[in-house]
Amino acid sequence: MDDLNDRALALIADVGLAPYAGAAAIELPYGRKRALELATTLALDPEMLLLDEPTAGMGHEDIDRIATLIKAVAVNRTVLMVEHNLSVVATLSDRITVLTRGRILAEGDYQELAANPDVREAYMERGMASPLLAVSDLRAWYGESHVLHGVSFNVNAGEVVTLLGRNGAGKTTTLKSIMGMVAKRSGSVQFAERELIRLASNVIARAGIAFCPEERGIFASLDVEENLELPPVVQPGGLTRERIFELFPNLKERLRSQGTKLSGGEQQMLAIGRILRTGARLLLLMSQPRVWRRSSSSRSGGPSGPSRRRVSPSCWWSRISISPRRSRTATM
Repeated sequence: MDDLNDRALALIADVGLAPYAGAAAIELPYGRKRALELATTLALDPEMLLLDEPTAGMGHEDIDRIATLIKAVAVNRTVLMVEHNLSVVATLSDRITVLTRGRILAEGDYQELAANPDVREAYMERGMASPLLAVSDLRAWYGESHVLHGVSFNVNAGEVVTLLGRNGAGKTTTLKSIMGMVAKRSGSVQFAERELIRLASNVIARAGIAFCPEERGIFASLDVEENLELPPVVQPGGLTRERIFELFPNLKERLRSQGTKLSGGEQQMLAIGRILRTGARLLLLMSQPRVWRRSSSSRSGGPSGPSRRRVSPSCWWSRISISPRRSRTATM
């Protein structure tokens, strides 16, 4: 038994988990859990490892840690890896096979594939960019209540990322923590490669992130036009009033109406239109669809189907990627 314990501790140390040796697995941050999964696999002394998206859902720090770990493991083992992060692919891979629609598109080393026009068209022109928002090991507290336990995810430019979960799962707290509206938080929130975790919410807003709360924040004493014009323009590139009215024609018809006299849907249009005018590059939108409230009582506790993957103890991230030339849907 002592030999087995020594072997387990050695594996834990090999994957960088020695400081967490006495912790329950469920308490580990997401990136550390992936390291633990790798350690349990190495305990079998395999000659070959099959790794399915080992860095999925991780922030920069965890990605670097796991990539370094895989590189060390591959010194005396064969590794076959499925991975979408091109920086990880470039760092770790001796040879790459690119698949599309169940067929091999190309094979070679990274430099060869980077110069292949078919591969660039299919994958690289989107994949090589750094994420616009990178959240890593995000933790948050309300007083003594620990609400977020190591949330990590990325959002690329041009993507719509939806956070799904039961009431109390931490969805609103995640957005408020990104926005700097939770006093006690830790981890990393990088926007356009700038660290925001220690910045005040007004500084974060001027960096180009906008938050639209569920209650919308419409000013009752102002009409629609005044509500629309109130927030300052923080960056160039915001929508003009004419463009906003094209998207939300109801607002133009109700321009002189008191903001809180609008219907619920019109108030939501006003809240979003107000943000689009500021030039913000990232919109954090709060919504609580009733259909999710009803379905969340099912036994599964979340979205069903083979494409669902649980990435944190109490929430699921559904991603719809959008680009000028194509749209792609995947579930995380």
